Amino acid sequence: MGKKILIIASLLTFVLIIIFLNKLPDYEYDEYESVKQNDNRSNTLSNDTNEKKAIENQIQKTKTTQKTSANVEQNEEIEKQDSDEYESKYGELTRSLEGAEIPGELLVDSDGNLIVTSGIRSMFEFFMSARGDEPWETIVGRIKEYINKKLPQKASEQAQKILDSYLNYKEELTKAKFEVAVEDANNNLTSLEDILMQRILLRRKHMGDEVAEVFWGLEEKIDQYTLGKMKIAKDKNLSEEEKKAQLEELEEILPEEVKENRRQEKTLRDLANETKEMIKKGEEPEEIFEKRKQILGEEGAKRWSELDKQRSEWKDRLLEFKKLKQEILNKKDVSEEEKNQEIEELKDSLFLENEKIRVNVIDKYNTYDNY
Repeated sequence: MGKKILIIASLLTFVLIIIFLNKLPDYEYDEYESVKQNDNRSNTLSNDTNEKKAIENQIQKTKTTQKTSANVEQNEEIEKQDSDEYESKYGELTRSLEGAEIPGELLVDSDGNLIVTSGIRSMFEFFMSARGDEPWETIVGRIKEYINKKLPQKASEQAQKILDSYLNYKEELTKAKFEVAVEDANNNLTSLEDILMQRILLRRKHMGDEVAEVFWGLEEKIDQYTLGKMKIAKDKNLSEEEKKAQLEELEEILPEEVKENRRQEKTLRDLANETKEMIKKGEEPEEIFEKRKQILGEEGAKRWSELDKQRSEWKDRLLEFKKLKQEILNKKDVSEEEKNQEIEELKDSLFLENEKIRVNVIDKYNTYDNY
């Protein structure tokens, strides 16, 4: 029963995340992001598919900077550790955790007190993810050992208390009774809201307001925002204009960093759609460049122009592959095995290894025209 409840709780969060995300950005927008990130310029805008994680990292980085900027110092010993370097009296980590970086920075201030960050929870969950691969007592022992090795005594004792509270929270969470099935969550918003409130109260009961806010504050705001969006979308008494107005008002509960992220994202998506229309109308590349320059600046416009070149070259290679593959398939007196071998050799000659995965999907579903 406990495992079932944990699965339901996790799936509820997953449902909310999926609904929270807007429709996937088009190919051009995604690729612009990739070019911009590789260029290492300006602030990164998250993809919708990874939005929540990117937002959490961004918020936590800001909070950590604020907390450590004045009278806080971080020992060089208290750093993230690669699991390959991990040594423990409990032996090596389970195979599922091999090669992964142990997440979560453990920070102390100048007085030796622990600085509470969401990274502590990430570290707990890293070790706990091996549940089923090794005994629970071993997992808890690993966490306590890791804390003792990484933190001075005062901070270590504080972290151990947080761990004890977290374990009590997890235990009670497995016993909680959620009275709505995941598949009904979208149609039973009142029950879903009750479940989310139960979880919020349970967290604060065991962890206290301050720690719970650091561990789950952002996640809870996003859950509340998502639930609000669902309610507005299902309210048949609201006109489209009223829904739009309420959504704008609802967005105010999000942290400023999240709102700014979404504004930037919308700007890029609108620009992508606008330039597509300009291309359809046959407007000159110079005019398109100037339009992009107005929004992104000259460097941003240059990066997008570089993307145009990459997309054109990619499309040419795709079409070449499609054409030559068909010629191979049309060959007579050649076995299927030989044809498949020729197609693989053709693929090797046109695409890099990481590109071939993408080509296989495009070829399988015959979506060449989408590029």
